Amino acid sequence: MTTTTRPAPRTEPYDSFELALLAVLKDEVEKMAASNAWTEPTGSHLGTREATAHRFAEPGPAPSRGMRRHSRWRQAVGVAAAIAAVAIAVPLATSTPAYAIGRDSSGNVTVTITRLDDAAGLERELVAHGVTARVTHLPAGYQCDPRDNPPVPGAAGIAASVDDDGLHFTIPRGAVGADQTLLIDLSTPPQAQPNPPQGGPSGIMLGTSIAAHPVAPCRAVNSGSILPLPGHPGTPDSVGTSGGVATSGTVTQKATASAADPKN
Repeated sequence: MTTTTRPAPRTEPYDSFELALLAVLKDEVEKMAASNAWTEPTGSHLGTREATAHRFAEPGPAPSRGMRRHSRWRQAVGVAAAIAAVAIAVPLATSTPAYAIGRDSSGNVTVTITRLDDAAGLERELVAHGVTARVTHLPAGYQCDPRDNPPVPGAAGIAASVDDDGLHFTIPRGAVGADQTLLIDLSTPPQAQPNPPQGGPSGIMLGTSIAAHPVAPCRAVNSGSILPLPGHPGTPDSVGTSGGVATSGTVTQKATASAADPKN
């Protein structure tokens, strides 16, 4: 006799990355379900999301109208599963901390990001340094919709830079008020590797803004579908913020250290 044991239901809340990922997957499933027709992918589309969904679809005779609806749902679920697998695939072993936080002699908070990991931990560390923040890790090509949390007027700029040690940005002392939240969106550019081998290219996409309490949860959207807010012209090719205007940019770096490097 075979006994099947089901895992206990999840009780802990989802973190910001999981909520953003669920929003993306829900959007993909709804788009597939609402489609009136399914285009048969060809060999030239191998590797695309359409081809991925096709591989998940069940073979068989031409379905009836009712069966097509269920087939589209199966295909949409296949696409969602493929996206999820890509989004959470990260190496398990590394000797370099994902982030580091400090304070300079002027009281400014300094942050270094080396890889996209432990967004909740980074939030807690920022709070410990007097900065209320919402940190979100997003799939490549996505960002939190800035229209949900418009930047406060006159907010201080947050400068960023990059070197072999990672992405660095500085939060000026007093820049984030007691009734405000620093929004930090981090993702990997579509063309970059999130955790490359030694000597390979990597990149981190950073978006920051300061919004008033309370802030809405992150609603992940395709980065290419966002237009600048009225009165807040975005500068997608820059890094950091200026005068309260939400900006984002891509920074790339060379991975020069390995797990065996004594400097780590």
